[in-house]
Amino acid sequence: MAITEHNSGTFSPGATSTTWTDLDADNADDGIYQVFFDIGALAAGDVVELRLEERALSGGTDRVCWVASAANAQAEAMIVSPSLILLHNWSLSARQTTGTVRSFPWSIRRIS
Repeated sequence: MAITEHNSGTFSPGATSTTWTDLDADNADDGIYQVFFDIGALAAGDVVELRLEERALSGGTDRVCWVASAANAQAEAMIVSPSLILLHNWSLSARQTTGTVRSFPWSIRRIS
């Protein structure tokens, strides 16, 4: 087994919004994944949210299977998902709903 970085980037929403921004969309690469999302830039009044969607069956409907959120400055400045077994058209998205617009580095790691 090897651990690789499946995808990475920086989420910079441009403006606070209730609209989700895809970080890694419609992914058909099956495997065991873990999300790392750096929230060190958060300050008082800021809120950022993450969600991961997956289908229970091939050709099924996308459903939210993991969510996380953080508000204000954080002593523990990283959101780390549990290890997720993903198979059918999964997508990771984020949004910043309030506060000063920030940039958030992120990485998706895969065991293969």
